Amino acid sequence: MIKTFLILTSFLIMDPVLAQPAFFRQGRNCESAINTIITTLQENNNINIEFNVNNSIENPPTGRPLGLIVWLESPTSREEAQQIVNIFNSPALLISLSRNVINGCRQASTVTYGIKSPPRGRTIGLVNGQVREFECVSLPPEVNPRNAPTPRWGQVYCP
Repeated sequence: MIKTFLILTSFLIMDPVLAQPAFFRQGRNCESAINTIITTLQENNNINIEFNVNNSIENPPTGRPLGLIVWLESPTSREEAQQIVNIFNSPALLISLSRNVINGCRQASTVTYGIKSPPRGRTIGLVNGQVREFECVSLPPEVNPRNAPTPRWGQVYCP
């Protein structure tokens, strides 16, 4: 438990993105939810976790303008990379962790889990009062991805 607290404390001080008052003035429940992500995902896994705050979410639920981005990275080996794939492919786990963040961080509306290589992500958020994974929708072939309209709340474009 002390190790988890120290990780979060150094993380808050060292990372200026996460030290944003808008995200972390949300109380002990928010801090606890983020600590739970760290301890749960690192338990029996040799992975690195980075956090960012998304403060440019389009059309979020009222009063919940922020999203948490959780980057999962493995140091080197295939086995470690497989650990990340296993976590990434566990929707029940990711939804549970996201529910803790959304319930504990009163301004949070989404939690996105990302893998940088190969790039992919899963977004879980508050939709009609429930925490669920966003629906993956295809971008029409005639639409240039750079000029694509924002998908409806609760949807993300598939790669």
